[in-house]
Amino acid sequence: MSEPPFEIVRDGSGETRAEELSTAGAFREAMANFPAAVAVVTTGREGARRGFTATSVFSVSMAPPLIGVCINKSVEAHASILGNKAFCVNILARDQEAIANRFAARDGSKGAIRFEHEVWCTLDSGSPVLQDSLTSVDCRLTAHLDVGTHTVLFGLVLAVDSNTGKFPLLYYDRRFIGVAGYQRQEVPIVSAPIDGW
Repeated sequence: MSEPPFEIVRDGSGETRAEELSTAGAFREAMANFPAAVAVVTTGREGARRGFTATSVFSVSMAPPLIGVCINKSVEAHASILGNKAFCVNILARDQEAIANRFAARDGSKGAIRFEHEVWCTLDSGSPVLQDSLTSVDCRLTAHLDVGTHTVLFGLVLAVDSNTGKFPLLYYDRRFIGVAGYQRQEVPIVSAPIDGW
């Protein structure tokens, strides 16, 4: 087992603290071990549609319903989302790896041309909704926070569209992988959902 990218040191009070020794490269390697759902985040209408592949998507609040997305400031959709003040998070199914690659610019495509191969519709915000996605969460941008190379977007959920019987596409170890089928079981909630969800 390799050494951890930090060492435990003790300060004068006897308290234990972690002193970071890792580089950005070591952090990138660590995050490769963190499996994440794959989404295409979209905004705009017709020829002005823009989108990008994202794995940093997270729930923020249930009341009100808020979702968070991290976007690199260099991505062409960045200015469009801030300008439109709306976006849609389309969670991809395991058979949609080609869509993930296209919106990650792995085929060199840019702009609205990325939307030519699938069926897209709209919900409340007018942002493009992938009709065959696992789940689409349509949002109005309510706040954003600039942090380092990225902007954290916060969206108020306006509408949700889901397809049953599909399994998610994940990103792990720098590869897209499809989740195999599993048996969904109804588990009764005895007291409260985990962590308040």
